Amino acid sequence: MAENNANKRILIIFIKMFFVVFIVATLLSKSFVNWTLPRVRAETLSGGNITWEGYGTGKVEFKEYEEVYSDMEGAVNTVKVKVGDKVKKGQVIATLDKEILEEEIATLNTLLETQENNKKIMEIDRKRYEEYSNALSSGESNYYKGELEKIDITLENKDLEIKEIEEKIKKLEDKIKNTEIKAPEEGVVMKVDCSKGSMVNINESICLILKDNSKYLIKTNVVKEYDKYITEGDEVEVVVEGNKLDAIVTNKNLVNDKLESEMLEVELDIISDLREDINEKEAEITFKKDQGDFKYVIDKALLRQNNDNYFILTLKQEQGVFGIKYYVRQEKVNILSDNGIKVAIEPVRIGSNKQIIYYSSKYIEKNDRVFLEE
Repeated sequence: MAENNANKRILIIFIKMFFVVFIVATLLSKSFVNWTLPRVRAETLSGGNITWEGYGTGKVEFKEYEEVYSDMEGAVNTVKVKVGDKVKKGQVIATLDKEILEEEIATLNTLLETQENNKKIMEIDRKRYEEYSNALSSGESNYYKGELEKIDITLENKDLEIKEIEEKIKKLEDKIKNTEIKAPEEGVVMKVDCSKGSMVNINESICLILKDNSKYLIKTNVVKEYDKYITEGDEVEVVVEGNKLDAIVTNKNLVNDKLESEMLEVELDIISDLREDINEKEAEITFKKDQGDFKYVIDKALLRQNNDNYFILTLKQEQGVFGIKYYVRQEKVNILSDNGIKVAIEPVRIGSNKQIIYYSSKYIEKNDRVFLEE
């Protein structure tokens, strides 16, 4: 009897030990399995705002300006303005040296006076010959008539010579007037490209005048895909030499670049008040467009693609004997908006509390079992 009781006690101890070993082995096995599973982190899908951003570069230009040119070639005598001066229409900007022109006019005036005096003498001689001819008989007057004809021809030539000299003087006087280079419009002097003694040509600009109330503009070429985001009137942020400026889109056109690729040419007006000249400065341009608020917004890096279909990876959980098991589920989604960093999605079949996998220690696919990190 005592022996039977002892055997029962041994059996009970053995059974208890077996269950302890089984439980420990199971727990160790579970821990080992969990240790080998891909470790993931997940979060509940949430909404947010999508703002599209695009970038471009360009060079600042004057929008409304006048280039000032000389009407003649010559050496600059005086420069009467400097950068930043306000000028009125017709105000003298610079003068050219007119000394040589004045000397030529003086010489021509002397020649003109001589020719006019010679003409007066010839007219006196003609009058005398005419009187002689009228006083003598017809036979005796023939000589004087011949002389009169010679004098008339000489007087006609003299008139032509005098007229030619007068025309030369008139042209030189007009040139002297053109030695005063005047402002064609009212505005502010932004550039002066001449100095005393420098030579100027007819086709060379000597001064640039920015019209009153004029603004700066920037032209930039960006990829044609920006066309659906950029509209005229959009406010744009521009940075020039570290300074942030406000601008608006005034025009856009699809154009072909030098490589015959279609690009979007965008023109901007700078609307910020400026205290210094930024013409020909390089500008960095940031376009922004608010796409709205969406129910589900994720990082674009979490989006996967298979042919034309997009999907995300979410967690699927199942209750097991020793706890919850997690598996990867593939959820098909539609793209509503994309700014290159964030994506607004519309799930085809998804619950409001569905958790999206945003991190995994290993590459995972649909139906893979994973370990969820807290």
